[in-house]
Amino acid sequence: MTDNGGTTKDERAEGGAADGEVEDYAILPPVASPDAYSVAEDGSLKITASPRGVLANDNDPASKPLTAAENQGNGA
Repeated sequence: MTDNGGTTKDERAEGGAADGEVEDYAILPPVASPDAYSVAEDGSLKITASPRGVLANDNDPASKPLTAAENQGNGA
């Protein structure tokens, strides 16, 4: 079994229960909030990585780090 974080186990479910009870934990996906930017015609847009760039308003309920990748598309 693999969680959405790419590990082979859920780090929140450690150890066994003496009475055989099985603990269930919901694995919640990261929450992405929309970003909006504008630029003048023929201009260029640069989004700085400080403090977190496009991830500034996004979060992960499990507090795992989020990363962003550049899309090489034309944005159309």
